[in-house]
Amino acid sequence: SPTPTHFLGKRWASLIPRRKSVASMAGLLAVGAALLAVFAAIVQYVPGALYLRDIILWKTYGEEFYRARYDPQGNGSRARVISTFDGHAFTRFADVKARLVDLEDAIARGDVVRHNWLGPVMLASDVMVDGTFSLGLSYENHSVARPWLDSTLWGDSKRWDADRIAEAAEKFIAGKKQLSLPGHFKEFAVQTLATEWLGLRIPEEFDPTDFTASYQDFRLNAGVAYEFLPEWVRSLPGVNYFANWVQERNSRYVDTIKAALARKYPEVSEAQRALMAAAALDAMTFAGGLSVGEIGTRVVAALANKIGDLGKEGFVLSDDNVDQVVLETVRLFPAVSNIPYERIRPLPGSTETGRELLGIGPVMHDPELWGPDAMEFRLRGAEAYQAEHFVAFAGLNPHRSCPGTDIALKMLRELILALNKRQWQTKGGNVFSSGPPGFWGYMTLPFQVEISA
Repeated sequence: SPTPTHFLGKRWASLIPRRKSVASMAGLLAVGAALLAVFAAIVQYVPGALYLRDIILWKTYGEEFYRARYDPQGNGSRARVISTFDGHAFTRFADVKARLVDLEDAIARGDVVRHNWLGPVMLASDVMVDGTFSLGLSYENHSVARPWLDSTLWGDSKRWDADRIAEAAEKFIAGKKQLSLPGHFKEFAVQTLATEWLGLRIPEEFDPTDFTASYQDFRLNAGVAYEFLPEWVRSLPGVNYFANWVQERNSRYVDTIKAALARKYPEVSEAQRALMAAAALDAMTFAGGLSVGEIGTRVVAALANKIGDLGKEGFVLSDDNVDQVVLETVRLFPAVSNIPYERIRPLPGSTETGRELLGIGPVMHDPELWGPDAMEFRLRGAEAYQAEHFVAFAGLNPHRSCPGTDIALKMLRELILALNKRQWQTKGGNVFSSGPPGFWGYMTLPFQVEISA
């Protein structure tokens, strides 16, 4: 694990007191408080600090961060999102649909480039395999990787088994007296993708607990932090340790996944395995391995707080309604609320270029599409989540939609049903954060679930 010497160098690390005396700890706290005060004083003046502030808001409040910034004037569909953002977020369904449907063709034409963006942030190339986030693959590499993802996750080469996932979820929950969320749900998602999809051997080849505890969040946070830092700072001893550590783990995981793919998918050529392995690693890190844990946590939070229809007299979670509970959670509290890219050439009839965000989260909150109770938790019937404006998985463009939708929903369904067979309660009362004034914040803070039987 990273140590103070790695981060600070021997000279500065030696200044950290070796004894945890009251005086030394008080001194460290005082220094920390002073540094925070200085940061708070400059945050409103330095563009980079404003960027960091907005990233914190995005990470804390998610979709509320966008909704609080919608432009109520004009067409109401284009709003500046963050301080250093020079483009627009499209939040009306007509605008989102037109751009989403055209996205694959626009990339093929060279009109649009995705880069390493994830939401309103650019993830630094320093922590990416070959410098490229899988969502930002070139059109040529995407044309190779995407058919493989489709075929193995839901198509002709699908080898994951629904019954095995149900059994694994039951075993996972049965072995826990306490869940730490979202961590444990992320661990189950990574474990399932590793074994069922990729054929990795646990624990001989791969440790999902270590992956989620020491690598997954670290890589994401390092990607955000490095992009914030100038190049000369990234190269400083101690600072570049972060990127070197991530890249060492990247290489190790890619090699391990390549070996597993050779066993499970021998039809994949050796020349293509590195590309597929990098895409699979990003899926476990940023896609299903991350979002299943986040959504599962929000489902548990919604059940614990008995929000909307979940608090009505007579409601009982069951096999018949669990899918609606999960999908309504996805609608209200999406793990992915936008699709970012850069527009090089404007759409026909437009003159605008630059960075754009397709606000799929706002579409799923629009009262014109969902009715006056759009912001309330309602079990709306299976057909509601088949409508084209349920854009959680970007299904309007099959080449850019979520290829892992089926396995992700299966994992969520079985985790929630397995937990529901037992007596459980959350620790700490209401597990939803409050959100910005005037809005209902939805991002769940980490919390514990105690399982008694």
